[in-house]
Amino acid sequence: MNLTKSSLKNPSGVAVGVAIIVVFGLFSLAKLPVQLFPDIERPQISIWTGWRAASPSEVESELLEPQEDVLEGLPGLQEMNANANPGGSWINLTFDLETDMQETVIEVISRLNRLPPLPRDADPPVLQLGGGGGGGANQALSWFFIQLLPGNNRPIESYQRFVDDVVATRIETVPGVAGVEVMAGAPEELQIRFDPYRAAQLGVQIPELAAIAGGADDVSGGFVDVGERLEQAAVREAREETSLDVRLVGLLGCYSDPKRDERGHTVSAVYVATASGVAKACDDAKNLTFINAGEYPEMAFDHAQVIEDFLQYRQSGRMAPLRFQQ
Repeated sequence: MNLTKSSLKNPSGVAVGVAIIVVFGLFSLAKLPVQLFPDIERPQISIWTGWRAASPSEVESELLEPQEDVLEGLPGLQEMNANANPGGSWINLTFDLETDMQETVIEVISRLNRLPPLPRDADPPVLQLGGGGGGGANQALSWFFIQLLPGNNRPIESYQRFVDDVVATRIETVPGVAGVEVMAGAPEELQIRFDPYRAAQLGVQIPELAAIAGGADDVSGGFVDVGERLEQAAVREAREETSLDVRLVGLLGCYSDPKRDERGHTVSAVYVATASGVAKACDDAKNLTFINAGEYPEMAFDHAQVIEDFLQYRQSGRMAPLRFQQ
């Protein structure tokens, strides 16, 4: 009763008290942990199918409609959005919260395998978890940037093949990684150059040549087993002949002097590497000897040039120039 009388006699004090409580309430609301207000987003799968230089109408009739037919009726599917763009199509599939996405991905892949043949120059469908071409609350996205270290004068474009073949491949093997996309450099292309004077002597008509080149089909020729890469072969050879655990640092240089080997014209790629373990001669290596790089004995072939290039590398950090000779 006394509290009620005091409040009625002092309304300004009650207003100030209420205002303080409201301010502290709003402040506390802004500081609430995110877990109490989760960003709920339904699981999604996006499908990208590329078709270079195709118009949206062609994409819709040849890519979207066949895929929509086989994807209809997926268990737990709530919504299907499709977009036909120049050069490809996106399909976003939205599912219930209780949907088992592992089984759903397998089901989507199984249904896409039942598609009728796509245009010959169209890429196969690519799946990603997340809508709108990936991303969203149900997909984590990480960016990695590669840049040259100070003193490295090689163009950054020269590392594109290494990034595609080595870096991206190793990231793809990390558990939980759905896919890796490398965005760097221009795509590979085939250039045909001709000598117009020589073409005139041979009677080759330039319009006919352009028509033949423009009418060529850009289609898959199947798969070719090209074996191991050069870097893999270098590591394997070093391990087999020295039993050391070898890790490549970089390419020192390439050597192709025709006089280096009387058995034939060969090209050698030499790598700088670090090694650990107990060294011993193995495989076809007869013996193993450690030498001081600054006091080496007489060497066979052009191995002396290789050691000189390595000494220059240790001083300057620069790789040797590529020595290709006809």
